[in-house]
Amino acid sequence: MGSIAPWNSNPLAAGFYTVPEAARLIEDGSTRRIYGWLRGYAHRASGPMIERQFKPLVDGRDEVSFFDLMELRLIERLRDQGVFPRTIRSAIAEARKIFENEKPFATDRILIKTDGKNVFVEEVLKKVAQEQKDKRLWNLVTKQYEHYELMERTLIKGVTFDPESHFARTWVPRPDRFPRIIIDPRIAYGMPVTQSHVPTETIYEIFKAENDNVTAAADWFNIALNEAEMAVRFQKELIARPEKIAA
Repeated sequence: MGSIAPWNSNPLAAGFYTVPEAARLIEDGSTRRIYGWLRGYAHRASGPMIERQFKPLVDGRDEVSFFDLMELRLIERLRDQGVFPRTIRSAIAEARKIFENEKPFATDRILIKTDGKNVFVEEVLKKVAQEQKDKRLWNLVTKQYEHYELMERTLIKGVTFDPESHFARTWVPRPDRFPRIIIDPRIAYGMPVTQSHVPTETIYEIFKAENDNVTAAADWFNIALNEAEMAVRFQKELIARPEKIAA
């Protein structure tokens, strides 16, 4: 099985997230369901959905890396759109074989058809097709080819990928509402940060300590007022996010 991106192999640069943190960052994420993807379901004889980048801690806490988070994000998005878990599990297994990589759902290879029912992987069929720029997608489940034009890259919105490894490198979790809040596993252990690389949680804590004074928080970190305001709004949204019921 292929190795992960070299720059993400260092635990200190890989990002750390608890399951509740992961669920909050993934807008359609369910804490209970994510625990199931990580641990498996004993009563269903189903093992873990993903192979974690790092082993669980000795005290049993479930923490995931940035690559794990990216895979969980894709799995949760597919599940929320009605794709059956067994289909997702089959797709992951097939993608691992194709790319010889244990974390294919953390790459830019995966796409979804607009009907939300089939998981696809971008593939160039033949050398001639490549020369003619005739890209198609191989359905990981039925192994049937579909036209590239029928696919949408909705599942990689806000994610930037390393051009050599194809692995996710950064993620803007709310690109429409908070386009300048970014997650980079190499910065602040992967916590959401502003464009000045200040963690949004830290800005919010100072904001609360200063009696909800966002100007004081901006002055504290010597950042622009609008940057502090966006960080505070982002954190408020995370805190207020309702827990989804696992299905």
